Amino acid sequence: MRAAETVHCPPNLCTVLGLIKIGAATGLIVGLTVDKIGTAAAVGLSIYFVLAVGAHIRVKDRLKGTLPAIGMLAISAATLATSL
Repeated sequence: MRAAETVHCPPNLCTVLGLIKIGAATGLIVGLTVDKIGTAAAVGLSIYFVLAVGAHIRVKDRLKGTLPAIGMLAISAATLATSL
């Protein structure tokens, strides 16, 4: 929640973003057996975290605050790369 406050995310949008992450995580789990769903979830998460990094950069957040989003972007991109 602290990261959301840092990038000035409205509370109602935070709920939606949380649901998106839950859906994507579920998609990755299902993707262990259904390849196309896993790939779609990895694409979605990669886009999500590109936007998250962008939001941190937009508000000039410090590296310490941006690093978790960068790390998750790297993991999402690696997941996508291995699913192609």
